[in-house]
Amino acid sequence: MNKLQAVSGLIQLGEYAEARNYITRLTAKEQSFIEFLLKNIASPAAAGLLEGKSAEAQERGIALNIDPKSRLGSLPTYFDENALIIVLGNLIENAMDAVQDLPPGKRQVNVLLAQDEAEIFVAVTDNGGGMPEHVLTQIFTRGFSTKELGRGYGLANVKLRVDLASGQIDVQSDATGTRVLIRIPNSQSV
Repeated sequence: MNKLQAVSGLIQLGEYAEARNYITRLTAKEQSFIEFLLKNIASPAAAGLLEGKSAEAQERGIALNIDPKSRLGSLPTYFDENALIIVLGNLIENAMDAVQDLPPGKRQVNVLLAQDEAEIFVAVTDNGGGMPEHVLTQIFTRGFSTKELGRGYGLANVKLRVDLASGQIDVQSDATGTRVLIRIPNSQSV
């Protein structure tokens, strides 16, 4: 919405050349990001989620960085697009919430999606203030939240999806931020 308002304002001010330049800069950046997603992320739903979260992050003044080494091929049936969206969406949303109170220009969230023959990796890192130990031990408990009432189901759903896929969750958190690494086996021997 802010981008459209900027274009509208430039047109109303008679700054037609600047409006064209602004649109060209915006579309070139967006097009490059979309091309990266289409080339490297085989899941259309995951690519769409990353595009949507990128736009949301930009609106919130957060730098959402998708690691250029991110590559994700086809997903196993026990960890399908729906499971990936639940995991990735919740992790990114929590990371963005963790950095929201930092000064503008300091808010960073990094995402890596990777896959090899053995595992699928989902890593989300933020530079928020981290979590104290008593919170860290409860984050996957259904209904537990440090936010307003009615929250506390996202990370419980993440854990459920990871457990169903025989995966692992590693959380590291300190004063410099939080890193959540999800590992899902690429073949299930259960």
